[in-house]
Amino acid sequence: MALTATLCTTKPSPYYRPPELQIKVLLIKDQARVIAWEFRQSSAVAKTTKNNRIVAITDGETVTKITIFEEFSSKITEGKRRAYGAGESPPLSPVLKDKPAEGEGQQGPPHSGGGHCASMLILFISLSAVKKVRSGREEVPLRELKLRQDTSDVTINLWRDAAVEELVLGSTYSFSHLTSRAAGGQLQSTAHTNIKMVTVTQEAVGVEVLGVAEGSTEGQLEVLLSNGALLDIQESLWEPFEACLEKARLYVTIKCAGRKNLQMVAVQKPSPPLE
Repeated sequence: MALTATLCTTKPSPYYRPPELQIKVLLIKDQARVIAWEFRQSSAVAKTTKNNRIVAITDGETVTKITIFEEFSSKITEGKRRAYGAGESPPLSPVLKDKPAEGEGQQGPPHSGGGHCASMLILFISLSAVKKVRSGREEVPLRELKLRQDTSDVTINLWRDAAVEELVLGSTYSFSHLTSRAAGGQLQSTAHTNIKMVTVTQEAVGVEVLGVAEGSTEGQLEVLLSNGALLDIQESLWEPFEACLEKARLYVTIKCAGRKNLQMVAVQKPSPPLE
């Protein structure tokens, strides 16, 4: 109850000192936080990083999460009981119970199914350069990407660490813990957002080839399709289609894993749908 009382007490003044608490540290998770960025043209790198610790604590009845800043992180140890603070003695619980499951729940990010955050697979159609913006007193990196849903475009704003992730246009990614902004229909990254490239096997029937260009590696080409996707293909596999593209509009049926071409077959121009 002492921990609950401390958390719920309105601080009467800036000089208020909470009562001493006897608590147990359930779990500790290191958390690196960039507090200063160095901006270079269209990118950003971490300049100063603080290695804080996220700590789940309990007084035997209440479990909560606190942040221990780097300069104090060496003073705590997982599984140890300690008294913190100064002042009058609180009404301590007679037994400090172990609550590892609740501690793990406090350490994890908000559940994506709770209505506050969303996780999704994304194939984006455009990606901006990293920009420097001011958030409070900090200058932080921001990057915008757009994805298309049906006939509308959706903007995702990637902040801080998420903004400097290496992303490749035309590849599919898994984004976790995105939050929505009511105005404008935009999505925002959070401190818990995790970005991973995923390999998704896809098929597309009768898409038009808009053009072809040299790839990032020798002997590889990039094919731009009318559905906005970029496809990596070996030059030797593209040769049979080169003449077709030069003579007329080229339509293909493809099977790919991410950006990698697995199969490509030239087809006739798709017939318009019947009204």
